[in-house]
Amino acid sequence: MDSFRNVFGALSNILGEPDEGDRVTVHDEIQKVINRLEISTLLEDRRENVKKLRELCERHRKEVGSLAMDVLVQTLKNDRGDSEIVEDLLAILHHIISGESYETESGQLIGHDALGTIFTEVFIKKDENLQVIFDMIKDKDYLDSRFRGDALKLFMTFARIKPREVQEFVFNTDMGIPTLFDLLEDFRDHIRLDAISLLKYLASNNAKIQTPIAAHENAFARLINMLEVEGYPAGGVIVGDCLMLLFNLLRNNDLTQKSFKDHIKSFSALIKSTDWGIENISNTKTNLILTLHIIRLLVSPSNLDNLARSCQDAIKSSGILTKLCEAFFEKPHPGIIQEMLNAIGEIIRGNSENQKFFKSIFDERSSSPLVVCLLDLMVSSKNLLQLRCSALYCFQCLVYRNEEIQEMIIDSLLKSQNDLCELISESFRSIQPLTHWFLCNFLSHAIMDNPAQKVNLLKVSLFKDEEGNPKPLMEQCFMMIRNFPKHQSQIGFIMFLSSWMYDCPPAVREFIKLDPRKNFIHSEFASRGGDDTEIVVQGLCAYLLGLCFLFNDGSVEHNSKNDILALIKRVGAELFCQKLRLILESDFYSHAVSKPQIRIFEEEQLIFDYDFCKKVQKLTDLMVKIVQNEPDPQSQVSELTEKVKQKDDEISHLKNEVETLKSEIERYTKENQDLTSAYQQISDQLAIFKAQSYVAQNPHPVSIQMPQHYGQYHPINPDQYRQPTYHQPMYQDPRCVSSDYRNPHYHDGNYHN
Repeated sequence: MDSFRNVFGALSNILGEPDEGDRVTVHDEIQKVINRLEISTLLEDRRENVKKLRELCERHRKEVGSLAMDVLVQTLKNDRGDSEIVEDLLAILHHIISGESYETESGQLIGHDALGTIFTEVFIKKDENLQVIFDMIKDKDYLDSRFRGDALKLFMTFARIKPREVQEFVFNTDMGIPTLFDLLEDFRDHIRLDAISLLKYLASNNAKIQTPIAAHENAFARLINMLEVEGYPAGGVIVGDCLMLLFNLLRNNDLTQKSFKDHIKSFSALIKSTDWGIENISNTKTNLILTLHIIRLLVSPSNLDNLARSCQDAIKSSGILTKLCEAFFEKPHPGIIQEMLNAIGEIIRGNSENQKFFKSIFDERSSSPLVVCLLDLMVSSKNLLQLRCSALYCFQCLVYRNEEIQEMIIDSLLKSQNDLCELISESFRSIQPLTHWFLCNFLSHAIMDNPAQKVNLLKVSLFKDEEGNPKPLMEQCFMMIRNFPKHQSQIGFIMFLSSWMYDCPPAVREFIKLDPRKNFIHSEFASRGGDDTEIVVQGLCAYLLGLCFLFNDGSVEHNSKNDILALIKRVGAELFCQKLRLILESDFYSHAVSKPQIRIFEEEQLIFDYDFCKKVQKLTDLMVKIVQNEPDPQSQVSELTEKVKQKDDEISHLKNEVETLKSEIERYTKENQDLTSAYQQISDQLAIFKAQSYVAQNPHPVSIQMPQHYGQYHPINPDQYRQPTYHQPMYQDPRCVSSDYRNPHYHDGNYHN
C-alpha cells in the first residue's frame, strides 16, 4: 500500500492541499473504513465497507485513490464472485481513474486529468492488476453480464490514458487480441461500441497490435459487414469508430495494407451505394471524410511503390475511382470535395492509366476541361484556402510523370484562344498575391521534368506590349517580379522561372536577355535584412543567379559562365552561399519539404512547393561547392550534365530491366504451374502402373496367420514378405479373402507362386 500512499504528496502539489482539519478528518474516516474492510470476515461487512468507500470516493477522489487502491484491488481479487462488491469496486476504480461519476445520466466523458494519469500509472505498474480486469472481460459467464461491460469500460479508460503500456499487456497476454475482437459479436450495442473504441486505441501506431488484429478471423470482412449492418455512412458513433479502427489498422503498416487490398472490392460496395451529395448531419460528413482517408492510406506516396501501384489498380478496377469522379458532380459539402480531390489525386499519381481514366470521365461530364476546372478552383479567391490547395495537389498528381497531359496543356497555351488561356491571363491581372502563387505552381508543374515542353513554353505569348507586339510569357513573369511588391507573388514567379530554367539552357538564355546586366537580381540578393519572406526572396534571387551559371550555354555575349561567376565573386562568394543556406534554414522550407501535399491553415504560410524544394536541396550544395572551391566552371557543369545523363540512362535501363524481369517472372511462373501439373499427372500414372505391375506379378492372394499379439502389418515393399519368419509381424494381403495360414502357396516358411 505504500506505493499508492507515496503518491499522495505529489497529488497535493497538483490539486492543492485542503484545510488541515478537513484533511485529518477525511483521512481518518477513509483509513477507518479501509481497516474495517481489511479485517472483515463476514461478507455483509465487506459489502457495507465497500459501499461506504464508494460514497466517500464521490467527494474525496484523491484521498480514496491514494489510500485505498491496494485494498480495492485485493478485495476485487478475493470477492470477485459477489456481484454487489464487484459493482461497487468497479464504480470506485472508474471514478478514481477517469474523474467522472460512474452513474451520470448524461454519460459524458470528462477525459483524464493529471490525477487520473498518476493513478493509472500506479495501477498498471503491476500486470496482475490489469489481469484481474481483463479476466472479467474474458469470462463470458462471469456473474451478471453487465459487469463485463463495466470492466471493459474501465479497461478502455486505461488504454485511453496509457495506450503504450496497455498495448504491451494485451500483446503479451494469452488470447488477448482474440478475446477483445470477439466482443464485436456481443448482442449488446454498448459492449460492441466500447470494444471498437478499445481496439481503436490499441491499434493506434503499433504494428505489433495492428497485424494480429487484422489477421484474426477475417477481421476486415467482419468490420466491413458491421459497417453495412449499422447503416453506413450515417449509422451514428459505431460507424465512425469502425472506420477509425480500419484507419488505425492500416496506418503505416505494409502488411495490413496488403491484406486489406483483397477486401477493396467489398469495401467499394459501401462507397458506390452512397449518395455523396446529401445534406445531412455532421456524422455523415465525418464518416465520408474518414472513408477517403482510409483510401488514401492505401495509395499514399510514402508507401512502397509496388504496394501503392497495386492498390491504385485495385481501386480503379473496383469502381471506387469512377464513383469518386461522378460524386464530384453531385455537389457534396466543400469539406468533402477537398478530401475527394486529395484522394483522387493520390489514386492517379504516377499511374498513367488512372490519370487518363480520370481525365476522360471528367471531360465527358463537364462542360469545361478538367485542367481548366482545377485551375479555376485554385485561383478563385472565393474558395476556401484548403479547397484551393487540394485542387493544386490534384493537378500535381494529374501531371506527375505524364508528359502526354503536359504536352496537351502547352499546346492549349500556344493556341492562345481558349478557356485556359483566358483564365491564365485573368489570373495574371489579379491583384491577389495568393492567386499569382497558385498560378505559378500550376505552370511549374505543367512543365516539370519535361525539357521539350519547357522549350515550347518559350513560344507562348498571352500578352502584348505597348506597341501591340506579342510579349513572351517569360518577359511577363519577369515584369511581375520587378513591379509587384507583394513577396508571396514574387516568390511564386521566381519559383516558376526557376523550374523553367532548371536543366533548360534555352530558357536560361532567354532569361539572361531580359536583364543582361542582372541589375534586379544583383540588387536583391546583395541586400541585407528584412522579414522572413523578404529573406526568402533574396535567397531565391541568388538561386536564380546560380541557375544562370549552371545551365548557361554561353550563347549570350558578356554572360558566359565565367562572367556569372565573376559577378558572384564581386558581390561576395560568402554572401551568395549565405543567401542560399537561408532558403534551406527557413521554416517555410522545412514545412514544405516534408510531404508532397500542402498542409497549411493561413495564407501567409503558403510560400514553397514540395517539388521545388527537392530541386533546391539538390542544387544548392553544388552551387556552394563551385563558388567556394573555384574549380573550372565549364568542367564542373559538363561533369554535372554528364552525371545527370548517366543517371537518367541508368534509370531508364533499370526500368526496362524491371519490366523484362516482370515478364520473365510471369512466364516462368506459368511454366512452373504447367510443369507441376504435368508432374502430378505423370506421378498418378506411375502409381497406377506400379499397382497394375504388382497385380500382374502376384495373381494369387496370400494370407498369413501369425501369433495374435503381433497384430497385422502391411509393408510397402512386397519383397519384405517373400521370405517371412515366425517372428515377423503378420501381413494380410489386401486381396486375400481367407485368414487361414495353411495356404497352398505357403511351404516351409517360404512363399511359392
